[in-house]
Amino acid sequence: MRLNIASIVLVTLVVVATAILSFGQRTDATFAGVVTDPSGAVLPGAEIQLINERTAAVLQQVSSETGEFVFNFVPVSTYTFKIVMPGFRSYENRGIPLGAAQNVRRTYVLEVGAVTDSVTVTGEAPLVNTVSPEQRMSLETVEVHNLPMINRNITNILDVNSGLTRGEANFTGMAGTRFRLNGLGGSSMNVTANGTDANGNAGSMVISGYGQYNKIEVMSAEAIAEVQIVKGVIPAEYGSAMAGTMSVISKSGTNQWHGSIFHRYEGSVLSARQPFLAHEANSVWNQFGGSLGGPNLRDKLFFFVAYEGYRQRTTIALPNAASVPTQRFRDIMMTSLRFPETKLFLDHLPLPNQP
Repeated sequence: MRLNIASIVLVTLVVVATAILSFGQRTDATFAGVVTDPSGAVLPGAEIQLINERTAAVLQQVSSETGEFVFNFVPVSTYTFKIVMPGFRSYENRGIPLGAAQNVRRTYVLEVGAVTDSVTVTGEAPLVNTVSPEQRMSLETVEVHNLPMINRNITNILDVNSGLTRGEANFTGMAGTRFRLNGLGGSSMNVTANGTDANGNAGSMVISGYGQYNKIEVMSAEAIAEVQIVKGVIPAEYGSAMAGTMSVISKSGTNQWHGSIFHRYEGSVLSARQPFLAHEANSVWNQFGGSLGGPNLRDKLFFFVAYEGYRQRTTIALPNAASVPTQRFRDIMMTSLRFPETKLFLDHLPLPNQP
């Protein structure tokens, strides 16, 4: 008995110690509406389904006495929406994209007819938030993959959204002074990744290679499904940020196997020679990675993994010739300063390899 209690206490302490701070920012959507007949009368008891087209997960409800329905906590994905009601034609709408923190509410009018008859909608106007007053803008997977990004860094395309501007690059974090939202300072903006804090930089100049900061911020572009910016009159769940919040949502596994692989090369053979050098400095930049997702158990369990790395070798031309003294200059110093320290100092400096 004592062993069981000790095990429970140990597990509890480990869970508490490894817990991370999670914010109230939503990473799911709300899909609601009301079902009526052609005269505008509400239809209670209608069978409603919201089907995830990627995982085949089905959410079901029955319209209330007022004909209303609400699907809360809907994962980010593309959905098929169905309504079935005896005495009316079945309604089906395919390809409905739902993003993080998106609020959708619409009126659905069923036509009189047999249940075997159906009305299928395959394309319509974008869903507009008529429930809450905040302004919501997002970059979907297509934009993230197709818009040009320097070093495949997602932060280089974030300012395509209205109201978000880039500040000075101090590399202290995603918020800080790197970005400003609606003209307010960087500290008024919050950044999350899958609902967790992402304000800190992913890399540090102290621990990364040879004084270079990490160029992979927040997460790899291969793993991003959506980047959402919420601003304006924002709900209380975004109360930690006056200007607004930027949320990065990662991809997930589906019933279909999918993946990607990439390699980006940049080197001295593709670059122009600097005007004061006899030949181009030897520099190589390799950026590589990929992703893979699919089902572990079809319709039940899925996985998704992504990796991105880079290797950089840089040769820097020193503008100050005194840092690479010539042999003649070394001889003059040894003649003028006849100390052991002089030779020790010169031995640590390389000879010039450029004219």
